[in-house]
Amino acid sequence: MERSQAMDHNEETRLLRVEEVGRFLGVSRSQAYALLGSGEMPCVRLGRRCVRIPLDALRRWIADRMNADEPVIHRVKHQK
Repeated sequence: MERSQAMDHNEETRLLRVEEVGRFLGVSRSQAYALLGSGEMPCVRLGRRCVRIPLDALRRWIADRMNADEPVIHRVKHQK
């Protein structure tokens, strides 16, 4: 595999942390966790507490939401 193809492959198979997903979407870390917790966003669990989101799956998730009539981001309700 050529170097440029390897870099493209590595970028598409990259796993993002929840904080990175929040920055990618322009939302808070809490909202990113809420999307994961609701089951709306694809993720990979690497143990009990370690969660990663595949970059290619996140991009597909965003594209699906852009083509649908539903909002991409829902407000997180904070409990007091």
